[in-house]
Amino acid sequence: MSKEKKFGNFGPDDDLEKKHFGEHRADGRYPCMRDEYNWGNHRPMVPDSRVITKENTVIHGLEDDAKNHTKEGEKYQTAFHYQMAADYYNMAGDRRAELMNTHPQLVDRAHADALDYCYDKAREYEEKAKLIGTTEGEEWQHEYIFDTHSQDH
Repeated sequence: MSKEKKFGNFGPDDDLEKKHFGEHRADGRYPCMRDEYNWGNHRPMVPDSRVITKENTVIHGLEDDAKNHTKEGEKYQTAFHYQMAADYYNMAGDRRAELMNTHPQLVDRAHADALDYCYDKAREYEEKAKLIGTTEGEEWQHEYIFDTHSQDH
């Protein structure tokens, strides 16, 4: 039995994604299955490049929304926004880890650094949220998300 290095958590946190996105999880928030995506010869060979393209779209969408929540947290100093940023970075990290675990050809220094960045930022913003105050209870509004990835755009 080989001892392959496994990255991050054990796949996406379904409960965390359902909390933020409902039953469709993050996949429904960041729709992208571009058939025309040009992988080029330098890209890894996969049975269907849209799988990695879609996952990459979700990961970058989560990271973009985490950055937006961070900006709001810095602007208004709200625990809610810092906790949202932490959650989104955690979800992005879990997705990155799963992608690296299922596609070993994507394991390189750049992907490992991006994974570390996601989890480091998640810890940092969770600590900021705790320092400011509560993020649960009536303050929680799961409908509150940035509309930067709407299908209408």
